[in-house]
Amino acid sequence: MSPSQVPRPVHVLSPDLVSVLKNRVEATMLAIIKKNRHTRCFSESPAFAAFHSAIRNFGREDNDGISDDILLDTFRTTISLTTYDSYELFVAKFLSETCQEDDVRDMFSPGLPYHIAVTSSTSSPKPKFFCQYLHEGSMRYGGVKIQNRNGDLIRTIPVAMGSFETVRLRNGLKVENDHLNIILAAGEWVTSPVAVGFIREYRTFLLMHTLFALAHSKVETIFIVFTTSAVDMIRYMEEEWESLVASIETVGKPTDQPGWLLKIWPMLKSVISIGSGVFSVAVPKLRFHLGSDVQLRSLGFHSSKTHVATVYDPSDLNLFKATSQDIIEYFDVTKEENASSIVPPWLVEIGKHYEVVCTTHDGLWRYRLGDIVEIAGFDPTDGSPIICVTLNDEGKYAHNFAAFLD
Repeated sequence: MSPSQVPRPVHVLSPDLVSVLKNRVEATMLAIIKKNRHTRCFSESPAFAAFHSAIRNFGREDNDGISDDILLDTFRTTISLTTYDSYELFVAKFLSETCQEDDVRDMFSPGLPYHIAVTSSTSSPKPKFFCQYLHEGSMRYGGVKIQNRNGDLIRTIPVAMGSFETVRLRNGLKVENDHLNIILAAGEWVTSPVAVGFIREYRTFLLMHTLFALAHSKVETIFIVFTTSAVDMIRYMEEEWESLVASIETVGKPTDQPGWLLKIWPMLKSVISIGSGVFSVAVPKLRFHLGSDVQLRSLGFHSSKTHVATVYDPSDLNLFKATSQDIIEYFDVTKEENASSIVPPWLVEIGKHYEVVCTTHDGLWRYRLGDIVEIAGFDPTDGSPIICVTLNDEGKYAHNFAAFLD
């Protein structure tokens, strides 16, 4: 969708849009509750004790016979804000030296995870681990080795950055076959062979991608998670230029003129990368390298927990439409930290600041992402909130973007 085709956000939801948005969100929430209600974490964590107590007060030991309205109301009123502390005790069972199937099956969602996402540590001093399950319709290197009671290996679950696992899923690359995956050639839509994705050292990783990209003069799109990484890639390319061109045919030395990347890739049309929040610092430098003829587009609002929002206006790096594949709610930062301060998407107010709270198909909890957003309006087609990243009191972006990561 071009910028001229993007509908202007509305400031007030009509009754029809409220109904559409509310019905969609509640249907998703019910599906998540019913799917994950008997999981280990939800059944055993003290964070959800009030929910189970309320269910028992209805004369039920479980929620199988509870009406949808009561189930939704109980969830909203008893489950408050949760953090990684309450999650960590359960995910740690996957990281034990001898991971037993009986200890981890049905932990956050039925079955075993498809992938364990490792965060980039942008929001905390140490990485966090989040189990992600393979759901219907979802687009979701050593790994965790799951054993049965006899000690036999039954499953290897990859543990890696979410962006790498997305590539795995798209190409059907199973971790058990990595000894074969590593020799695969580049796909039709990429310049680098699969083996480059296995490089762990950051600088070498970017330089190898650069080397293969320089050998393709017909590159049209650069897809990279962070704008800061894009600037790092260009800086490393300048520093190692002689070594790089010695490995391929000469392409001409880069200059310090605006838009000089087009001399290397004359067909370059767009760079897709996260350029909001803390990563906005790299945007001016990247625009200098690209010039005015190459479009810089956002990757969206992602985290290791969920896909929060999609790009709303391609020309605006800081405007996003909240998604509905998981449950995105909003904590009113001016109120006390409890369940009553969590606002559903159809009740948020234009111009107000909220912290993003998510409940996903991968776990029944109201997780605080730590991201502060401002409500810019609503999509006139389906009522979804349109959000932008805001500044905190220190004048810094209160956002821990790290697409697919944390």
